[in-house]
Amino acid sequence: LNDYQQSCTPHYEGDGSDEDEDDNVPTPGSSTSNKKSLLSSSTLYTIQTTVIGSLIYVLYHVVFCLAFASAIIRKHSSQKILSPLAKMGALAIFSGGASIIKGIGNEFPSSYPSIDLFIVPFLAHTGVVVDESLYEQGVRDDDSMVFITTFYVLCALGIVLTGTFCLLGSAFKLANVGAFLPYPVLCGFFSAVAVVLFTLAFSVDNDGLKIGQMLMSGDRAEIICALMHHLPSWAVAIFMFKYGPKHPFVITGIMVAVVALCYIFMFVFRISLSEAQDAKWFYNERDLYYGHAVVDDSSAFREWLPTAPFGFANSIYEGNLNIVALKAGLPFVLPTAFIYTLRCSLHAAALKKNLNILAQLPTPSSHHMRRERDNGKDKNAPKPSELRAFFWYGISLFAAAVMGGATPVLPNLGATSTMYKLGAEKALPQLGSIVLLFGFYLTNFKLVTFIPKTVFSALIILLGMNLAVTFLWRSYFRTANKVEWMVVPLIVVSSFLFGSLNAVMIGVGLSLFIFVGSFYRTGVVKFLTTGLTVRSTIERAFNDGSWLDQNGDMIQVLILQNYLFFGNASSCLRYIDSMFEEPLNIPDNVPLPPIPKVVIIDFAIVTGMDTSAVDVFAE
Repeated sequence: LNDYQQSCTPHYEGDGSDEDEDDNVPTPGSSTSNKKSLLSSSTLYTIQTTVIGSLIYVLYHVVFCLAFASAIIRKHSSQKILSPLAKMGALAIFSGGASIIKGIGNEFPSSYPSIDLFIVPFLAHTGVVVDESLYEQGVRDDDSMVFITTFYVLCALGIVLTGTFCLLGSAFKLANVGAFLPYPVLCGFFSAVAVVLFTLAFSVDNDGLKIGQMLMSGDRAEIICALMHHLPSWAVAIFMFKYGPKHPFVITGIMVAVVALCYIFMFVFRISLSEAQDAKWFYNERDLYYGHAVVDDSSAFREWLPTAPFGFANSIYEGNLNIVALKAGLPFVLPTAFIYTLRCSLHAAALKKNLNILAQLPTPSSHHMRRERDNGKDKNAPKPSELRAFFWYGISLFAAAVMGGATPVLPNLGATSTMYKLGAEKALPQLGSIVLLFGFYLTNFKLVTFIPKTVFSALIILLGMNLAVTFLWRSYFRTANKVEWMVVPLIVVSSFLFGSLNAVMIGVGLSLFIFVGSFYRTGVVKFLTTGLTVRSTIERAFNDGSWLDQNGDMIQVLILQNYLFFGNASSCLRYIDSMFEEPLNIPDNVPLPPIPKVVIIDFAIVTGMDTSAVDVFAE
């Protein structure tokens, strides 16, 4: 029966070769050899997709770890903390990423969890607060262990609090709570994150130099040098943004080509790697390492300090936690956790919608690839649910905080379609990329010193461009009221002037006023008439009917609609007051309606009213 069903399987057009047809259509008596062929093709397919997916996505892991670490800068210390913070990001991927793959890997293929750069601006602000507090206290922190421990505890508190909110949201079925925020506020916040990513890419290319510092320096040579380091990253990112969606191997090929061109250029012009590192085109070992705890690969494990799994516990026990700096950073923990919970809820809903996008992608051209993908589907897998994704987001946050990771981990929606086109949507290549990242972790990320900074910054710019196009550019055309869209650039500007949290509050407040104004302009009076045109269904005597025909205009009828609050209720009050006022400077030949004896207000289609509206109508 199996042989018969396989022989009836339609042949997919593609290569049209006789060998492919012979492999797929068995002949009678050849079931054993055909099973061996199927097993061989399945094994080759699994090996191919695992190797490709692991090698490609480990670069994303490294980029995200370094991007997270690059954003945390100590203004009042010369110690380099890039490597230890990158290793703490890797710890978050080891624990939180593996939890997400285990929890929802069967439901959501090609999830590929990694560090979420959305939270980086908030973590950078936390680092600034801790550094300022330590500087004001005059704390001597030669190896930055006090800073790292205090910074980690604040991040862990926010991560655990966010995980708690996620678990409660999944329990009470509030996975899409972010949908209650105004659309311009969400677009503005995501657009602000895109701009932060752009500035972060500039800092990566220029050894931590900020755009503001470059512009305020007034040094023309420094500005030209900074732009020369950064503009190639934009060129590469634009090329990947334009041609990357057309073929899954384009982004990978571009990254390999950039690395190859850099080394060819160095070979032609006799430039050594150390010279290129000194010129800030590559990471230098001095940029990565600091103090005794990281120069030696095994010291962090031997002394059980942060960057080692659970190393924060011993560091706190040894007194490296600064309570004053901890108290200075606590006011930012709760609002950050709240905003990131909204981020997780939106992300869970987007993850489910992303399945429709994956379903519309073109199928692989290889018949073997199509067959193995269909055979590999788990028919017993649970139905995709954003509530379940929201739940496992909370579990991954707890796992990352306990392991010693200082940043949350979420599936990377920007890379799902690329990896799915490669056929690497299963859990094995995702876990393989984590295993390869462990090699970077054990070597203190020394391998990144051989990769040009342009590769890392271009990938960061690519993420920022995807956010900017989706939430800044396209939102303009999706929003009918352009005044409402102005909230988006206002939040972007406010995030740099007043901070991200304050910018969100400003955006929510402004959106509220715009909404109230729009709601007020829609009007609350649906219909206005008098007793001459509207009669009740009560049967009356002839004389009563004649009297109503003559005096019906003394009955005013207002039919109200929508929700009543103080604003539109006050407009009704002013209109009713005008019925009883004698108008001034009206010619005698202009007919005026009589002052009504009865005012009837119909609330049948009013959806509700607040207390202030009740007081207005009582008046």
